Amino acid sequence: MYKNITIICILLSILTGCTNHREFIAVLSSDLDSNNSEVTILDKELDNIKTKNINESGLTQISYDEEEYKILSSYNSKIITLSNGKVKKQNSSLPYPLFNIYNNNWELMVYNFDKKNDINFYTYEFKKSSGELVSKRLEGIPFSVQEYGEKIYTVARNMNEPIDKQFSLNILSTKDLRVLKKVKLDIPYALSDMNIKHNKIYLTMFNLEEGKQNESKVLIYDLKSNELKEIHLKYDNGNEVIPLKEGFLIKHNTSKNTTTFVLYNDNYRYQTELKINKAIIKTKYWQDSLYYLTESKTLEKYSLKQKKVTNSIKLKDNTNDFLIINQ
Repeated sequence: MYKNITIICILLSILTGCTNHREFIAVLSSDLDSNNSEVTILDKELDNIKTKNINESGLTQISYDEEEYKILSSYNSKIITLSNGKVKKQNSSLPYPLFNIYNNNWELMVYNFDKKNDINFYTYEFKKSSGELVSKRLEGIPFSVQEYGEKIYTVARNMNEPIDKQFSLNILSTKDLRVLKKVKLDIPYALSDMNIKHNKIYLTMFNLEEGKQNESKVLIYDLKSNELKEIHLKYDNGNEVIPLKEGFLIKHNTSKNTTTFVLYNDNYRYQTELKINKAIIKTKYWQDSLYYLTESKTLEKYSLKQKKVTNSIKLKDNTNDFLIINQ
């Protein structure tokens, strides 16, 4: 687990507390040893708009529901809301909140907690807009939890299974958290990244065997055909899939200071590649541009049309991740 935690969220909606309809990037900076956390707002050209300080440590996730930000402190079992510039803190209903997802009709919270003290089970709390609360123990350590098309998708690891049978893709109902389908991945690889777009689930996996973590696989599950396909990789160390309007990119850290993006079409065929002479940690696609965070803690905007970096900003040294929400 990282000692310093920063999550960057690109918000494609109205920022609470602002009067203009604009697009924003919210940067959450936090450290386990300090209560000096903050949320910094950038516009889509990476210009700083404002910063809000939060007197709390160990903040791990931020989400947004058109009215407020909700920020999780998994280590301290706290939930912090930021609305109209005001900060509100409360203890979470259960210890160690890990994931939080908003929808117009419901909210999901996933906790690293089990009432029977079974480390292989996690608690999912599902609150409907009617006020009804559904709570379930689900087996498997969740590596990612996402919502798409009125269903919930998780990739979880069941430690009671053999090593090559531990990971599965699970599809949950948004009515009662019932497991609608479980797709066994059947490889001794752990999840490093999951993206869902165009009715496809893109999974990037890495080898669990010591000394072989650079070996990776990319799996794509088609939600229409229910087919699971493995993509042949040109390079090792493939650790992200970035879906585009057409086709998708696979990111490889091909050397210490070089990142290679390989483009495939929608039929999974190799097209071309883009090399950037920087070590890139995390990448997202937004409006014909790549937004990526480098190892030197710089956030850059790369225009795929112009084929160059158009904007960049140096972030705090404790920055380590970013994600896009409300897209």
